[in-house]
Amino acid sequence: MASDLEIVSFIKEQLASGRDVRTIRDFLIKKGVNSIEVDSAFDIAFGGTGKTDVPTHNASIHKFVVTGLVFLVLLLVIAGYSLYQNIAPGPDIHVDQPDIVKPIYNPPAEQVLDEPETGCENKEADEKYDCYLALIEEEDINCYKIENEVERDYCYRVHDYYILELDSA
Repeated sequence: MASDLEIVSFIKEQLASGRDVRTIRDFLIKKGVNSIEVDSAFDIAFGGTGKTDVPTHNASIHKFVVTGLVFLVLLLVIAGYSLYQNIAPGPDIHVDQPDIVKPIYNPPAEQVLDEPETGCENKEADEKYDCYLALIEEEDINCYKIENEVERDYCYRVHDYYILELDSA
């Protein structure tokens, strides 16, 4: 087995003669040189220190296991707290004590229905259309002044049909 200096000088000679790095590396490994020594020699040949840190798989596995355990503990704490909140009894509320129970909904005062705005609101479909059409033809109605949204929309539609009929005639 060759020394580190011999390997470095061999690498430099082969690189100077134009050989590929991959070819040189494969040749040295086939001749029985340890791949870590080859990589260290290449590092020295290219001007490095020659100290290569070999990553250990145990360290990455250890980090993975520790991270997994921390995540698992955190998950168990969250699940336990959630379960406790669902199982734990709430505060006692006694219905027979009127000062504790307060209404959460106050119904509105009775609404007084306004009288019809146009006189067409409570009619059947055909009569309603004819009623609005008569008011529009006489120019006795402004649809935008009708407060009821449904009736206002109906008035606008009748007005649009009326205009379309005038344009097509």
